[in-house]
Amino acid sequence: MDETDEVVGVDLTCSSPRGTYDGAIEVQESSRLEPATELKWYAPGVGVVKVQTKGETLRLESSTLVQPPDE
Repeated sequence: MDETDEVVGVDLTCSSPRGTYDGAIEVQESSRLEPATELKWYAPGVGVVKVQTKGETLRLESSTLVQPPDE
């Protein structure tokens, strides 16, 4: 196995240019092939909304995801 993922935070609030997401999880990814670790935030019903590595941060700016209507 080349990559290890560990959940390091749950039920978080994560902000990106696209919006603020509640209930997100934070996952730390590490690899035997690369020394740097990567943090990713996943929002329920959306997926990855933010990625942070050494010297770089990526944030979700737009999405074509269609949310189901409230019931």
